[in-house]
Amino acid sequence: MTIKLRILISRDHHFFPILENSARTDVSILAQASDIEKLSLDEDLILDLTSWGRQKKSELLERLCDRTTKPVVSDLTLVWGEAFLKRYSFLVGAVATVFHSPTATYEAWIRPEHKTSLDQAFETLGISAQTTNEVGIGFTFPRISAMVINEAYFALEEGLASSEDIDTAMKFGVNYPLGPIDWAARTGSQHIATLLDELYEVTGDPRYRCAPALKLEHPSFD
Repeated sequence: MTIKLRILISRDHHFFPILENSARTDVSILAQASDIEKLSLDEDLILDLTSWGRQKKSELLERLCDRTTKPVVSDLTLVWGEAFLKRYSFLVGAVATVFHSPTATYEAWIRPEHKTSLDQAFETLGISAQTTNEVGIGFTFPRISAMVINEAYFALEEGLASSEDIDTAMKFGVNYPLGPIDWAARTGSQHIATLLDELYEVTGDPRYRCAPALKLEHPSFD
């Protein structure tokens, strides 16, 4: 049985240009959490793909909790996902789609009874899910990618190599599908900085300190 799907997305998600041009009627663009009040949300599954950090994501989920009893799967790439799942127990799943994936495969934690619905939702987007039991902070792929990209930006700051040379070295030296600077551009460097800030704030580990050059690409003073 085909499910009725409602996709919530922000304009800064790398899926957005494709979805904007797809003429899909099940996509709703959110600029802020209060935009959710304009939607009926009576579909079989609500898939939240907003690329938001802790404060905006919390506000959105608070409003979703009040607005619908339908199953909700939320993208928790940029937050402490494990803590969010404990706080918002109405969530039936969490996904990590914010970081660009060359294989179009994205991590997902999902309650077993909702896996088929999520698989159908991902199929309509032309992507696939890699199920995981560990959400943690930023899942696994985004967390590792963010650290690699961050080190590349530190190398840029120190003048060790140009961005082109760094990307070339990583692609041909260690067989990465993309260079870290290119990866940052495809994902959105502001998202990488947001995840690193979340990791640093939660753990206090200095290895997650965001490179200033990375932060300055999309400075935020909110």
